[in-house]
Amino acid sequence: MKKGKLLMIAVVAVSVVVVFSGCGGGSKPQNHIGSGDVIGTVGSPVDTKFPGLGVRVVDPAALKVEALLPPPVPGGWLEDVPTYIALYGTTLTELSVAYHEEEKIAFASLRTGNYEIFLIDPYDRRVQRSTSIAQHDYWPAWSPDGSKIAFESMRTGAGDIYLMNPDGSGLLGPIAASSAEELQPSFSPDGNQIVFVSKRDGNSELYVYDLRTAALRRVTNSTSEEVDPKFTPDGRMIVFASNFDGDYELCSLPATAVNAASTTFTKLTSNTVADRYPTCNPVTGKWPEIIYCSLVGSGNTWELYGYTDWVRLTNNSFHDLYPSFSPDGWYVVFAQFISQYYELRTLRLAEPYTIEQLTDGWRDNHSIQPSFSGFRTFNRRVFVAPSGILDQSFTPPFGMSISAAIIGGGGKEVQARMPEGLCAIGIVARTPGSVKITGLPNVSGQDALVVDVEADEITKVLEDTGPGNRPTEWVGSGGQVSSASEIVLVFSAKWAALMAVIAPSRGGKLKIAQDGSSVIVRGDLVLMQRTRNKGTPMAKTATEVRVERTGKDVSIISR
Repeated sequence: MKKGKLLMIAVVAVSVVVVFSGCGGGSKPQNHIGSGDVIGTVGSPVDTKFPGLGVRVVDPAALKVEALLPPPVPGGWLEDVPTYIALYGTTLTELSVAYHEEEKIAFASLRTGNYEIFLIDPYDRRVQRSTSIAQHDYWPAWSPDGSKIAFESMRTGAGDIYLMNPDGSGLLGPIAASSAEELQPSFSPDGNQIVFVSKRDGNSELYVYDLRTAALRRVTNSTSEEVDPKFTPDGRMIVFASNFDGDYELCSLPATAVNAASTTFTKLTSNTVADRYPTCNPVTGKWPEIIYCSLVGSGNTWELYGYTDWVRLTNNSFHDLYPSFSPDGWYVVFAQFISQYYELRTLRLAEPYTIEQLTDGWRDNHSIQPSFSGFRTFNRRVFVAPSGILDQSFTPPFGMSISAAIIGGGGKEVQARMPEGLCAIGIVARTPGSVKITGLPNVSGQDALVVDVEADEITKVLEDTGPGNRPTEWVGSGGQVSSASEIVLVFSAKWAALMAVIAPSRGGKLKIAQDGSSVIVRGDLVLMQRTRNKGTPMAKTATEVRVERTGKDVSIISR
C-alpha cells in the first residue's frame, strides 16, 4: 500500500506542478493538479515520504519540502501517527493533498434476532445497519476500494454470494449460485475476482468468480475440506485452510490453479491441532505476513498467531477468531468469545500491543466475522476560493498566493473528530523566497509541534477550514501580524490543530530559548487570535510565553 512513489514535474503556463503520487496499488487514484505534459522524472527522498501531495509553484528549483514531524515509515504520513511537513522557498499558487481514510469494519451480528451485516467505525464506535431481511446474512468482505461488500445470504435458502454497496443498496446476485451453499467470499487485490467456498461437489472446495466475465473456475479438487480462502496482497497466491492431513492446516496455491489436488498444496503450518481463518497483511513486507487462528497453544482455545515466525499474539482463556487486517497493517480486528457472547476487538500490532473493545456482547448479542475495509482516497485542495476557482486577481485568502505552507495530519485518533485529520496553515510574506521554517525538536513530538517562521516581513497567517470555506486569518490587536519578521506557531499535532501564534507586538524578531522540553519566547508579544464573524478579536499581550510538553498534553503559559 505504500510503495512505488513517483515524483513528476510538468509545465503548466507560468507555473510548475510538482506531484508526489502513489502508484503502488490500483485502488488508490493518483493526485494530479492542473494539466500539461510530463517532461521528466526526478528521484527524491521526498517522494517516498509524502505521497499524494501536489503543489503548483512559481519557481520549482527554489521549493523546499521538509519534514517537521517525519512519518515513522515511508509513505506513512496522514495515516497512522501525526506527521507535519513544511513547503517554502517560493510562491505557492495551488496546493492539494490526497489522503486516505480507513473506512468501516463490516461484521455479522445477531443483535436484531437473526444475523445481519453491520458496519462499525473503529474510532467513534458508531454502527450502521446494511442488511435487513428475515434470513441470516454472514461473511462480509470488502472490495479493495471500499465501494462494495460481498457476503453470504440465506435469503434463497441454500446460502449464496451477493454484492451490495456499504449502505445495503445496489444488491447484485446471487453470483455463481448452485443448489448447495456458497460462503466465505474474499476479493482479489485488484477487485476483479472473488474467491469463495462452495459445497456443490459434496465437500467444501475453492472457486474463483471473475466479476468482469462471469467466468467460474474450480480451484481445488480433493476429497478433503478446503475453507477460509484469502488472496495474498500481490494477487499471485491463495492462502486457505485444508484438513487433507487429518486436521486443518494453512496451505497455499497459485491463484491461477485449476482443479488442484491436495498433493499440490503447499503447507504453511504443520500441527496436530487445527489452524484456520488466515488473513493476509495488505502491506507487502510488513510483519506479520499472515495472522491466523490456532488451537496449538492450549488444544481447546483458539488464539491468534503470526506467520511466518509463529508468534502467539493473544493468550487468554477466550476464543479469538476471524481476524482481519486493517489496510495499513497496523491493526487486526477479531471476534472474541467472552461472557457467552462474541464481541469485536482490535489489536495493535506494535508497542504497546493494546487490545480495544468495539462491541458489547451483553448489549449487542453476538458480533462475528469482521472485515476491515480498504482505503478510500480523498483529494482536497486547500487555500482556494469558495467557488474552487483559483484566480490570482484575488488576494489571499480568497484566491491563493502564499509564501509557505505547513501541512499535517493528526493520525488515527483524530479520525473520530474530522474525517481527514488534516491541518493546513499558509504564510504570506513580502518576499516569498525569504521564508525559513524550522521545527524546534526538543519540544516537538507526536503530540506537539513548535515551529519557528522567519521572513523579511510576514503579512498574513491563514488557516484552511475545509472545502468550500474561506480560510481563517490569525490577527493581532491591530488586525494584522504587525509586519513581524519572526513568529512562533504551536500545534497540537495529535489533534491536527493550530493552538497559538506568537508574534512581536512591534514587528521585528523574537527572543527564543529552549529549556529541556519547553520553549520560552520573550519580548513585547502578541498572542494572535482567529478572526470571527463579528469584528476583529482582541489579541492577548505578554512579555513571556512558555510552551511545555508534558506527557500527551501541550501547555501554553503566558505572563
